[in-house]
Amino acid sequence: MTEVRCCILSLYGMMNSIVQRIVGLLQATHRIAVSGRDHQDKSVNTHPNNADQGVSGLPDQVGHDSLLPFTQKLSVVEEDLSYSDRQTLLLRAAENGDETVVQLLLKREDVQVNSWNGDLRTPLLLAASNGQEGVVRLLLKRSDLFVDLADGQGRTPLSWAASGGHREVVVLLLQQEDIYVDLKDCQGRTPLSWAASTGQEVAVRLLLENENVMVNSKDHQGWTPLRWAVENDQKAVIRLLLVQKGVEVNSKDNDGWSRLSWAARNGKEVLTKLLLDREDVEVNSKDNKGRTPLSWAAGDGEEKTTILLLNREGVEINSKDVDGLTPLSWAARNGKEESTKLLLDREDVEVNSKDNNGRTPLSWAAGNGEEDTTKLLLNREGVEINSKDNNGQTPLSWAAEKGEEDTTRLLLNREGVEINSKDKYGRTPLSRAAGEGEEKTTMLLLNREGVEINSKDNKGRTPLSWATGDGFEKTTMLLLNREGVEINSKDNDGRTPLSWAAENGNDVIVQLLFGLQNIEVNAVGHLFRGQQDRAIRKNHGLSS
Repeated sequence: MTEVRCCILSLYGMMNSIVQRIVGLLQATHRIAVSGRDHQDKSVNTHPNNADQGVSGLPDQVGHDSLLPFTQKLSVVEEDLSYSDRQTLLLRAAENGDETVVQLLLKREDVQVNSWNGDLRTPLLLAASNGQEGVVRLLLKRSDLFVDLADGQGRTPLSWAASGGHREVVVLLLQQEDIYVDLKDCQGRTPLSWAASTGQEVAVRLLLENENVMVNSKDHQGWTPLRWAVENDQKAVIRLLLVQKGVEVNSKDNDGWSRLSWAARNGKEVLTKLLLDREDVEVNSKDNKGRTPLSWAAGDGEEKTTILLLNREGVEINSKDVDGLTPLSWAARNGKEESTKLLLDREDVEVNSKDNNGRTPLSWAAGNGEEDTTKLLLNREGVEINSKDNNGQTPLSWAAEKGEEDTTRLLLNREGVEINSKDKYGRTPLSRAAGEGEEKTTMLLLNREGVEINSKDNKGRTPLSWATGDGFEKTTMLLLNREGVEINSKDNDGRTPLSWAAENGNDVIVQLLFGLQNIEVNAVGHLFRGQQDRAIRKNHGLSS
């Protein structure tokens, strides 16, 4: 219903603005035709070209000083004012707080007190939003006034007065019997929502004293007044709302975020403490992604709010989100050293907890190259250094494949690391590193005693086969310089490193391999012999 109302308001405002301009032009033209008077030298100019100014001949910025000479003559010349002129004058006088002009105009029966300007703002709304108490009092005396008439944004005079902190105006409006204190605007926000978000403590108090106010009203984002106050760090307002009877401290927005989640994630220590002091706060509340306040605080490295949450009885330190990640997983993968340390200091933390992909905190830290959190995890008793994920990859496999030199070195220096561990595809860390062209981690692995340089995967491919096939010259050179490398090793299809390089058009590598002693040029699978022959002939300048 709010959206429909806003659409109607916008359409009406457009039509109203157009009609008023047309009426102004017609009336001005009519006066010129009938009177034949020259209005150029008069204080009120009704020339058609000036109709857009509202009150013709008046400055656009009408203030009290500029209106004073006019108001002194208003009783004499008011008959010479068109309907649209009077309405524009009322709107401008209300906005600028000119009580004298407003009072004179309101005496006229033909002045519409609920008229709108081009922005769909009424005299009352303009006066209320600017804190013009005197004008508001005058307007409220009119029996035909609609106190809740909203602008193009759907906001009412009370909404604007509350968000601006205009205490006297808020009091006057709340005294009206027909006012609707929770009328929502086009964003679904109430006056209380606006006052809370802008930190208007007095306005919030006044609104909360009204028995009809809905303290937990949600806007289109699912945000309550408390959520807005927390968002903008309005501590005084938060304290007011938290002691309000019936306030839902665990209310969630459209993303499933609670107030505590937001405060914890953004490192708002005072706000987090205020919320945790409530017995009814849900410390393990999960959002739409399954993440808790602790998950967000630890994952974003907010040390102070992480400490507050860890000290709260009942916090689930190993709670998993929809992807199976725990707070420790998030802290480790994001390289948040302090948060990781705080979690590891807890005896009940599951250091080897696996997510939906089977990856542990160490797997994430090592694969992301987070040296500090990798060190912390490696020094924790009970950590499984060779834990495999759903694809059979270990932390070393991930670090090597991603080219993370520092974490690869840390793992290689760890006693018990399985340097030749194979994943479910049969590939080793060396195969992954060489196949991705990661020169530094390939070199680290090759310098490690016991590495199997010719290890074959499920397809029969070696690290050299992967490096040549994918065109990585540097890792190819590193492998070729290694004593014992099998340059003619065949995979399950009978293809050699040379045939892979030739087929994929890696000309530099083809020339490099072709120049080696003992290279078997004809040792290829029958399906790829023609492709290799063409590549070799091309590299030697022979016609096909």
